Amino acid sequence: MVGKMRRLFRRSDPGSTNQELMSISQIIRKNSRTMILVFGVISIVISVFIALFTMNTTLNDSVSVTADRTAKIVEFELNRYNSILSTMAIDEVLMSDTAPIEKKLDRLNEYVENNGFASAVWIDDKNMAHLTIGMTADFSSRDYLQDAIATGKPQVSNVFTAVGSDFAMSIVLCCPVYNKDHKYIGSIGTVIDAKGITDLVSECIIGKKGQTFIVDSKGIIVAHQDYDNTVVEQLPVTDYYKGAVTLADAAISKTSGIKSMFLGGDYCTVGYRQISGSRGWTIFVGASKTEYMAPVFICLLILIVILVVMMVFSSRVSGKNAEKVTTPLKQFIDRLEKLSEGDLASDTDLLVTTAEMVDMNKAIKTAIKNLSKIIADIREKLSMLSKGDFRYDMEEVRDIYVGDFKALVSSFTDAKSMLSDVINSINEASAHVAISAQNMAEGSSSLAESVTNQNAAISSAGEIVEKIIDNNRKQAEKSQEIIVSMKESAMKIDAECKQKLESLKLAMDEIVRTSAAVESIVENINSIAGQTSLLSLNASIEAARAGESGKGFAVVADEVGKLARESSESVRNAHSLLSEVTHAIENNNQIVNDIENYFMEVLNQINNLVGFTEKVVSDFMANARESVRIQNEMNALTAMITDTAATAEESAGISAELADQAAQLKDSLRVFSI
Repeated sequence: MVGKMRRLFRRSDPGSTNQELMSISQIIRKNSRTMILVFGVISIVISVFIALFTMNTTLNDSVSVTADRTAKIVEFELNRYNSILSTMAIDEVLMSDTAPIEKKLDRLNEYVENNGFASAVWIDDKNMAHLTIGMTADFSSRDYLQDAIATGKPQVSNVFTAVGSDFAMSIVLCCPVYNKDHKYIGSIGTVIDAKGITDLVSECIIGKKGQTFIVDSKGIIVAHQDYDNTVVEQLPVTDYYKGAVTLADAAISKTSGIKSMFLGGDYCTVGYRQISGSRGWTIFVGASKTEYMAPVFICLLILIVILVVMMVFSSRVSGKNAEKVTTPLKQFIDRLEKLSEGDLASDTDLLVTTAEMVDMNKAIKTAIKNLSKIIADIREKLSMLSKGDFRYDMEEVRDIYVGDFKALVSSFTDAKSMLSDVINSINEASAHVAISAQNMAEGSSSLAESVTNQNAAISSAGEIVEKIIDNNRKQAEKSQEIIVSMKESAMKIDAECKQKLESLKLAMDEIVRTSAAVESIVENINSIAGQTSLLSLNASIEAARAGESGKGFAVVADEVGKLARESSESVRNAHSLLSEVTHAIENNNQIVNDIENYFMEVLNQINNLVGFTEKVVSDFMANARESVRIQNEMNALTAMITDTAATAEESAGISAELADQAAQLKDSLRVFSI
């Protein structure tokens, strides 16, 4: 059974004999690595998810905040210029209706030099711009001029190509001028370098691959770090960023928000916002997700390295922990092997490493102790049975038979009771045979004595024939009575012998049937033991399938299987003993049959003797009337009487032999102490 247990531990499938199972140490190592791997993968997935979520959230917040901050910077710069223009608009020279153009231009140049403008122009009430003295230009089509006149507030133009300036692109800031009577008399136009706006937004780039730019309401790039290829070329945003239709739509629709898209080959999070005080400009701030994914990948790599290190470390730690479990289990299996070989005396102390091992050690010690008690008691009872001593009481030791072993108490008690009944029946039958033999011997002795008396009487008759003739009638009557008595005695002896022999046969048959019943019970016990062994095997298989939670049940199943085998061995011994009893009974049956044959021969001789005596009496009566031949007949009668005496003595000898055999049978039964 233990060998089967080991094979079960070594097989991955109870129905397979080829695939090797892993050891407990390997299982613990594998489970530890699997748990760490699962935990690590889950941690990595969660970390990546959190990192991506955090990165997206951070980037969204960052681009949103940066777009808002950059827009405010641009707004602040535009408001600063507008504030300067508002101050210029209330200058007395510029507000004067009578001041000449030359003076106003000189005044504007002073403001240009003091405030960093590139240039300034005076636009009269007819929308004619006075660039220099004697140089004018019609600004009637300029939308920013019309908006400034309409709103009465400073307005900013879109980027356009600068003419006659040191820079490539310009932006015009226009502010209406009213006289003291609040009558519109003209507008101030100041020119600034468009690259200044680009410089502002270039300082608000997120990361190394980030991009910040401004697009006007027509989708034209107003400010960009790639100034020469975008602003100078007045390039639409959809031409610079292929597929960035959503950016153009956002700029044209003047909306704000956050989008994810590809910008210049990088997947970016783009935040955009309208710039107030401009001509519908939209600031776009893009942060490269690819750039910010690098730290995530580095963290992921670090986590993987940590996971591998943890798996190696846990494998070693779990291996050491597994040894604390497997070492006592191996000792436990070795002890079970010794138990399967019938060794109950070896040391049962196991290496105790856990509380469960302490319980296992106690359990196996208790099991061995109980088994030792049961086996010792069974050995004692079988020894008593082998000596014919049936005087044991199983109730006195019932406490040591626990669980399924309690059935052994009933089995031993029933076997003892049936065997005792069988022996008592045989004893009674032998007593009856002895009594019958004694009666037969007494009858034969009486017959011999009677024949002797007759012989003496006949001898006396030779001397006094006359007296014999007188006494013939009386002797004949007495002989007749003796004949009747002999017939009755013979019939009585025949009936009693037949009755006793029949009783003895019935007793023997009853013993045989009882032995057969006992043997049937023994076979049932053997069958139950086999089924118990099979049940133990099935339980061991199921416990092996249960794994760790079924180990205690597997131990109990092994012990039950072992006890079932020992029960089978005891049943075989009992079966052998019953076979010997049955054989002895069959021998006794043969003896009884021989006795019956002897009795039948004796009875036949007695019947012959009775018939012969009747004939003698008949002849004797005839010879009484023939006195002449009486002497001859008396001699013949004497010879016959002598033969009869010999026959009676032989009968007495047979009866004595039968009595001796009955006594021997009774002596044989005295071996059994009931």
